[in-house]
Amino acid sequence: MQFKSVFIFAKLDGPIIDFQFAILRGLRIGFGVNSIVRSPAVEELHEFPFINNSASSGAGNHPMAILEKMSGGDSPWIQLKNEEYWLAFGFTISSFNLISATAVALVQFGNSGPVFRIFGDLTISYPPDDISASAKLFYIEVVMMAELNFAEDCFKLEAALAPSSFVFVPYCKLQGGLALHTYFGRSPHAGDWVFTVGGYHRAFQIPAHYPRAARLGLNFNVNIISIRGECYFAITPKAIMTGALIRCELHVGPVFAWLDAAFDGESRCLSRLPCANRLL
Repeated sequence: MQFKSVFIFAKLDGPIIDFQFAILRGLRIGFGVNSIVRSPAVEELHEFPFINNSASSGAGNHPMAILEKMSGGDSPWIQLKNEEYWLAFGFTISSFNLISATAVALVQFGNSGPVFRIFGDLTISYPPDDISASAKLFYIEVVMMAELNFAEDCFKLEAALAPSSFVFVPYCKLQGGLALHTYFGRSPHAGDWVFTVGGYHRAFQIPAHYPRAARLGLNFNVNIISIRGECYFAITPKAIMTGALIRCELHVGPVFAWLDAAFDGESRCLSRLPCANRLL
């Protein structure tokens, strides 16, 4: 089948408007006919051109080069599809040089039904001055994605800490993610749902349609001391689980000492059967 497709993507970098308490630093807008926007996983948001300018690195401010970056490659962000349409709008705003946020709303509609998505990237750092990471007290970056999909009859919310996040010193790294998925209507998984912060019990058989979230935790590693802490919580219609882990290591010359402590708990309820509990 032959058809014509067109899409437009535009961005305006600022500062654009100063609201005293916040500054509007950028705008983005786009729409397409007979095309779709590939939805990024939360781990891919740093590469999503509607969120991050560096996603089109090497293209400079040349419009055609930017469009080629978005539509080229093996898995392009803009993909051709007949009788599909989309519209996107986004902005970047900062407040007191402490908080910076980029948000993009994307609406996609066609024969299968409308899809509404929101993407976001939030950073908080202190001190606010543009100084090296080693001089900052903390730097936290959170990326998120929300999707209401009437083509597949599901709602998805996912968020994750960026690998660059830390507290107190850059050696104390933060990690982790959360996810909420629920299914309804014509979905083959209608009635199922899951909420997780940090993933699942290690013995839990994760259904293919469930999201994967990284363990919530911190990793401190400096000189002779290494400390790693992790935790998780998850709940589904048939199970609830939680757990935590801490590992401490000390290296002094030829001497190596460590301490491990962990807890895992899971409770499952199957219809017409009593609940099964497990502690590890």
